[in-house]
Amino acid sequence: MSVTTYIEFQVKRTRIQIDLLILPIFLAAMIGNLLLEYSIALGFIICHELGHIASAAMCGVRLNSFRLLPIGVNASIEDLQCSKPQKVLIYLTGPLVNIFFAISLYCIHLWEVPVWWPSTFKIMPAVIINLWLAIFNLIPVPPLDGGKIAMELLSGRLGLFRANRLMHIFSLFFSILIISVGTVVLIISKYNASFILIGVYILLLLKKNKKEAAILNMKNFVLKRSAIIRKGIFPVREIVVMKDVKLLDLVKSMDYSDVFHIIKVLDNDLNIIKTVTEQDVLNTFIEGITDITVEEMLNKR
Repeated sequence: MSVTTYIEFQVKRTRIQIDLLILPIFLAAMIGNLLLEYSIALGFIICHELGHIASAAMCGVRLNSFRLLPIGVNASIEDLQCSKPQKVLIYLTGPLVNIFFAISLYCIHLWEVPVWWPSTFKIMPAVIINLWLAIFNLIPVPPLDGGKIAMELLSGRLGLFRANRLMHIFSLFFSILIISVGTVVLIISKYNASFILIGVYILLLLKKNKKEAAILNMKNFVLKRSAIIRKGIFPVREIVVMKDVKLLDLVKSMDYSDVFHIIKVLDNDLNIIKTVTEQDVLNTFIEGITDITVEEMLNKR
C-alpha cells in the first residue's frame, strides 16, 4: 500500500504539488535556528524556477506542473515545440535571475543598507546562495540548465543519441573529478563534504537522464508531425539504409528534431528499393513492432 507524501491540486491546466516532507524540514530548520536561512535559500530557488516559467510564457509555452520540494522546486515546461533559440532562452533565464539577484544584493551591500531592510537578513550569504545556484545550474550536465543548453547545441549537429552519449561521458568524468577534489577537501578540512555530495548527485542525474533521452526522442517524432502541419514547410534530411538493417538502428540515425527524415532503402546492389518517411517508421513503432529489419517493415506495408 503506497502512502501519499504530497498535496496535489489543479490551477487551470497546471498541476500543483506540494511535498509534505517540507514540513519536517521546516521544523528541523526552526529547531536548529536556521529557518531564515532555509526560507531565503528556498525563496531564491523558487525565483530561479519562476524565471524559467516567465520566459516560457513569453514563448507561448504551457506550464504542465509545478512541484514544491523540501530542497527546491521542479517546474515541468512543455518546450518540445519551441525553436532552439527559445529553448536556450528558457533554460538560461533561471541562472540569469540568480545572477541578477546576486549583483543587486551586492550593490546594496556596497552602498548602504536601507533603514527598512530586515536586521536579521544577511546580504552576503544571500549573494553567495544566488551565485552558487547560478553556477551549479550552468554545469553542462543534463538535466541541469547548462546540460540542457549543451544538448540543444550538440543535438543539432550530432543528433540526440550521439549528443546524449557525449554528454553522458563528459558528465561521468566530471562527477569523478568533483568527487576526487571533494575527497581532498574533506581530508584537509575534516568536515566539508559538499563537493562529494555534488559529484554523487551528478551520478544520480546520469541514471535518470539515460531513460529520459529515449522518451524524448519518441516525443520529438510525435510532435514533429504537428509542427509540420502547423508551419506547412519543414526542412528535410535524406538518409539511405540497407534493407537488412534493424529498425531500431535506423531510428538512432533519425534523431535530429529540427528536420523531417526521408529514408531511401537500398538492396545489396545499392539500388533504391523504396522511399519511406520517418512517419512510416513511427507508425510501425505505434503498432508495437520494433524488433524487425527495414525490409520486414516494407513487407508489412
